Amino acid sequence: MDKKEELFKIAMECPSSVLKEVDDATPLYQAGRVLLEKGKNEKAKVYFKLALKLEPDEKLFKEALEEAEAEPKKTSEPSATPSKSEPAKSLDELLAEVNKLVGLNNIKTDIDNLMKFIRIEKMRKERGLSSNPISLHSVFQGPPGTGKTTVARLLGKIYQSMGLLKSGHVVEVDRSGLVAEYIGQTALKTNKIIDSALDGILFIDEAYALIPEGGKGNDFGQEAVDTILKRMEDSRDRLIVIVAGYPSEMNRFILSNPGLQHRFNRYFTFNDYQPEELLEIFRRIAESANFKIAPDAMEKVSKYLNYVYQSRTDTFGNARLVRNLFEEVVQLQSARLAEMEHISDEDLCTITLEDINRAVADEYKEEITESLDEIMAELNGLIGLDNIKNDVEQLLNYIRVEKMRAEQGLTTQSLSLHAVFQGPPGTGKTTVARLMGRIYKSLGLLPKGHVVEVSRNDLVGEYIGHTGPKTDQVIDSAMHGILFIDEAYSLNPGGQGNDFGREAIETLLKRMEDDRDKFVVILAGYPDEMKDLIETNPGLKSRFNRYFNFVDYKPDELMDIFEGFLKKRSMKLDPAAEKRLIGHFIDVWESRDKHFGNGRFARNLFEKIIQAQSDRVAKMTQILPEDLCLINMEDVECVISTVQPDQPKQRPTIGFKPPEG
Repeated sequence: MDKKEELFKIAMECPSSVLKEVDDATPLYQAGRVLLEKGKNEKAKVYFKLALKLEPDEKLFKEALEEAEAEPKKTSEPSATPSKSEPAKSLDELLAEVNKLVGLNNIKTDIDNLMKFIRIEKMRKERGLSSNPISLHSVFQGPPGTGKTTVARLLGKIYQSMGLLKSGHVVEVDRSGLVAEYIGQTALKTNKIIDSALDGILFIDEAYALIPEGGKGNDFGQEAVDTILKRMEDSRDRLIVIVAGYPSEMNRFILSNPGLQHRFNRYFTFNDYQPEELLEIFRRIAESANFKIAPDAMEKVSKYLNYVYQSRTDTFGNARLVRNLFEEVVQLQSARLAEMEHISDEDLCTITLEDINRAVADEYKEEITESLDEIMAELNGLIGLDNIKNDVEQLLNYIRVEKMRAEQGLTTQSLSLHAVFQGPPGTGKTTVARLMGRIYKSLGLLPKGHVVEVSRNDLVGEYIGHTGPKTDQVIDSAMHGILFIDEAYSLNPGGQGNDFGREAIETLLKRMEDDRDKFVVILAGYPDEMKDLIETNPGLKSRFNRYFNFVDYKPDELMDIFEGFLKKRSMKLDPAAEKRLIGHFIDVWESRDKHFGNGRFARNLFEKIIQAQSDRVAKMTQILPEDLCLINMEDVECVISTVQPDQPKQRPTIGFKPPEG
C-alpha cells in the first residue's frame, strides 16, 4: 500500500473524537485532499472545516472546502477521454502540427529523436528485453517568446497519444503559484498545484526564481523545490515536469541542487527567431485575424523586425514582441478608420503603411544608410590626426580581408574592436569614437553604432552593491553601439583598496565576455595613466590590445580649427588680428603641459573673442553689416591679454607663415 492509500484508509477510519484533538491544520488539510481525490467529498468537508477552525484565515483551506462543497467528482482520476469539441488527434497529426510551427528546427529534430527513442524502448519492453527507463522531465532553456509553452502543450498531447500520460493537459505556473508567504504553507500550495497537474505536465516558467541567486537561506522557494522533487518520485508515472527559463539562469538553477541534476537531464534549447521567421509569425497572426497587410506595409514590418533582431538583448521578446506589435497596429488602424467618413469592408481588414509607421515610430526610424566612403571622407576632412586616420584605414583593411577569408571558408582570427584612445584632452577622441560607431554600423558590425559617453561618476555607485547594477544599466544602454569611457584611469585610483571603481571594471569585463560581439568599449585618457590602468589589470590587458595615439594639435592646426569656427559663424578676421592670434597659438603651444586643451582651448578662445567683439560692436553708435561679422585686433587683444599678457616673441613659424601686417 502506498502512502496516499495508507493516508486515505486512516482518514476514513479515524474517529471524530480523535480528529477534534488534532491541533495542527496541515495534516487535516492533506487528509482532506486525499479524500477529495477519492470522491469522498462529505468526509473531506469534515477535515477541511476542522483545518479552518484552527486557521480561519487560510485561503488554501477555504478553497479546498469550496471545492469539496461543489458537485462531487464521479471519478478520482482525470479523464483521458478527449472532449467532443476537440477530437483526439493521432500521433502523426500532432507531429505534423509540430513541424508546421515557424522556425524551431532544432526543437523539431529533438522531438523527432525523442519519439524514436520512446518507440524503440517500448518495443524492447514489449519483447521482454532490457530497456532503459524513460524520463521525460525536461529543461526548456531560451529567451521569452520562442514557443516554449506552445511546444509543452503539444508534447502533452503527444505523450497522451502515446499512452505515456492519461490526460496530457498542461498546468502553467511560476514562482508565485508555488511559493507561499508563511512557514509551512509552501508545501501545501505546491502540492495542490501538483495534484492539478497529475496525469499531465507541470510547466514551471522562470523556474530559476525558486532558488534566487546567492541562495537566501530563509527563502521558501527551496521548500517548493523539495516538494516538487519528492512528488516527482512519488508520482513518477503520473507527472512530467518541465522547467523553463533563460539558459544561464536555468544552468545555475539545475546545478544548485543534486536532486534537480539527477532528474532533469533532457534539455531543449530554444533560440531567438530569425528576422524572416518573425515576419512569418506576423503574417500568420494577421491572417488568423482575417487582416490583409499592404505590400509596402509588410516591407516596413520586415525592416523593423530586422532592426529589432539585430539590436536585440537577452530579454528580446521574439514572438511576444511580434504579437504586441500586431495588437498595437490594429489599435492604430482602428483609430485611423474612426476618422474616415466612408469605411469599406476592405478598409476594415487592411493594414496600411501608415498604421505600421505610427506603431514603430518611437523605436525605429528608417535612416539613409551611410556609405563607408562618405564616413571616411568625413574622417579625412578632420584637421590633423594624420596617424589616427592611418590607424583607422589599417583597421578597415584588416576587417575587409578577414571578411574575405571568412567568405572563402578560411580560418579567421576573432575580431576585437575594443580600443584604448590615449592622448591629451581636446584632441578629437570623442569625435573619432562617434565616427568609428558609424563606420562599424556601415560595415554591419554594430546594428546601432551609437556612442554612449560616460565617466567614472556614471559607473560607480555610492555604497556597497550599487556599482554593479549602475554599470550594468549603462552597458545596457550602449548595447549594439560603443561605450566610450573618458578618463577611464580614474576607475582604478592607486592605494584605495575599497574603491568601488574596481567593481565597475570587473562588471565591465564580465559583460565584455558575456556580450562579446554586442558592443564595443573604448577607454580614453592620458597616455601614462591609461598605461598604468591597463598594466595593473590582466583582464583589461587581455581585452585591450588596439591603441590609438592622439597627439597635441600643432599651432597651424589650432589656427585651422579656429578658422573652422569662424566659417560656421560667417565671421572673418582682419589681418592684424589674424597675425596676433597666430603668435598666440605658437606661444601657448610651446609652453603647453599635459593638460593643454588643444581643440577645446581653441573653441573656448573663439567663444571669448566673439563675446569681446559683441561688447565692442554694441557700444558703436552706427553699426554696419560688415561690423557684425568682423573680428579685429582689439577683440583678440582684449581676450589674449587676460590669458597671456606678454607679447609674442619673434620666432620662426611652425608649419606655416603668419601673414604680414
